[in-house]
Amino acid sequence: MTNPEIVKKVPAIVKKINEARKIMIISDSARPDWDCYGTALAIREWLIMKGKQVQNVTFNKIPEEFFSISEVGQIVPRYVEDVEWEYFDLVIGIDSSDFSRLVGPKYQVMIDRIGINRFVNIDHHQANNIEAIIPENTIRDESMVSTAQVFWEYFVKPENFQITVNMANLLYLAHCSDSNRFFHKNENDSLLFGHELIKSGANSEQINEFLQSSTLEEWKALAIFLKHINFWDDERTMVLYMRGELIGELEKNFGLQWQDKNLDEIVKNKLFNSVGEYDIGLIVWFNLSSEINKISYRVRGSANIDLPLILSELGFEVGGHKNAGGAKCQVTSKELESMLRPKLRELFQNKAY
Repeated sequence: MTNPEIVKKVPAIVKKINEARKIMIISDSARPDWDCYGTALAIREWLIMKGKQVQNVTFNKIPEEFFSISEVGQIVPRYVEDVEWEYFDLVIGIDSSDFSRLVGPKYQVMIDRIGINRFVNIDHHQANNIEAIIPENTIRDESMVSTAQVFWEYFVKPENFQITVNMANLLYLAHCSDSNRFFHKNENDSLLFGHELIKSGANSEQINEFLQSSTLEEWKALAIFLKHINFWDDERTMVLYMRGELIGELEKNFGLQWQDKNLDEIVKNKLFNSVGEYDIGLIVWFNLSSEINKISYRVRGSANIDLPLILSELGFEVGGHKNAGGAKCQVTSKELESMLRPKLRELFQNKAY
């Protein structure tokens, strides 16, 4: 269900789109997924069908596994300083609420050269600096499972736009990926959206098989990760510290560029959702000073735990969703455990299982 306050902002953004001839679409550049790429490519087709000249860009290297879908080749990696920003009538950000994730640390270059009135954002994550700077140009609905669903509910449905089979497949891929094949937030509007895409020609069986499959390399990586998982039994939490011996094993088996392969995704998307005794999964990354600089988390939806709130109360900078996201901090692993474990232990002691 759409939010009436958000609906009020749509006509002005649609007017900007209708009046623009040359449009850039930027996908989340920090940690891309199928929602950001699939939605961006579907919007590309939507805009081209409206007679627009469109460029899809990202400001980072595209991880190699995404090229399994040939259309990803239409998304071009760029450097912020090299873009002729003045050439574009409009820039559309997709699937991020944070300028630094979308464009990178030099995002002010873009803002200075296009001005905030020529930038709009479509997203479903928790609010961050994009909406703080341009609230009137932001269509962000975090109640929706995917940015694909936001695009559908606020732009496609209101104009009764007839999507192509290719758009249906791209949007279904995006939505199915972010919902973990309808595992997360399995609610009527999410299921109905999937049903509408199937009616429009989306090949649900093929897309689900594609998302469910993992490469042999990923399974080999999981075997290594399993040796290094920490289990906080009383806190129903699995923790993977990305450091030391583990990093050495990954480099030995997959090369120095192992991070470009996003091998940790199999932990987040397969392991953390599958071990019944544990409701929370954390992947903890460290900087060169052996301090934690970021945490990726997954929370089982049925556990009904607001981990982002807990991390925020501990002083961490949190982004993403209630059940899947990340946090930035500068603490040691011992400090993390002393801060977080008592909170989680108390939480689970008060829950009935």
